[in-house]
Amino acid sequence: MPHWSERAKDIAQAGAAVPSMSRSDRDCEQRQWPRWSISLLVGLMSIIWTIAAAQAAESCGNVIDVGALAAEDADVNHGMDRNLTFQQALFAELTRRTGCQFNLQPDLPRARQWKMYFAGELPIIASAFRTPQRDAAGWYVGYQMVRNVLLADPSTNSHTETFVNIKTIFHMIDIGRVDAVITSSRIYSDLLPAFNLTGRVSIIDWPAAASDYTGIYLSKKALPVKIAARIGRAIEAMLADQTLTRLYQQTMQSSAGDLFDFTVKPVDFDK
Repeated sequence: MPHWSERAKDIAQAGAAVPSMSRSDRDCEQRQWPRWSISLLVGLMSIIWTIAAAQAAESCGNVIDVGALAAEDADVNHGMDRNLTFQQALFAELTRRTGCQFNLQPDLPRARQWKMYFAGELPIIASAFRTPQRDAAGWYVGYQMVRNVLLADPSTNSHTETFVNIKTIFHMIDIGRVDAVITSSRIYSDLLPAFNLTGRVSIIDWPAAASDYTGIYLSKKALPVKIAARIGRAIEAMLADQTLTRLYQQTMQSSAGDLFDFTVKPVDFDK
């Protein structure tokens, strides 16, 4: 049997035959590990985000149609045209936040939009004023204050009529069928000269109409409660974090002032 010292010598010689890793090789290996782990992490995060986005989009169902301002209004009034651009920016942000896809339909006449909304054929109406009748068919999410004034012809007696098309109202004032209208500066600033009404009507600050709001209606017939709530909560968050103020100033090309400086009670989507 070999002496223990000879065995130790053989083991030492065998170990010497195995090439040792240099310091530079060890440093290189240590540097490669973080790159590999980071690549794996980025890949996993990409997969997770892709799945999440796909699930969000899928859970919204088909593309959601939105009734926007009618083309017959927008082509006359520059204020309305800019408001349509604001709506487009608003729904682009809603897509980013909710994963839902929206299809704005400004070419659909406003009267037709409301008929479809009440029938459950149009899921969303944008830039809408609130009424009890509309509340019965959907959830209302207000997002913008509107500064209204009373335009009145002092030479005629007062009576009341209801119209859907804003141009029809100003035409009726022109021919003496309507004596007054409650509206905002973004509308009358262009429509007064368009209908040759400048100087023929009085602009009256009317406190009873000064605190109006515009917003969107989410149809109870056309939208599942979870989807409506997701959209509504996103709009409420956009109001709270001043995203709506930023979008307004970018698209309307003017200061938002205090149009979005208010708080609203969260919508109860269980009703």
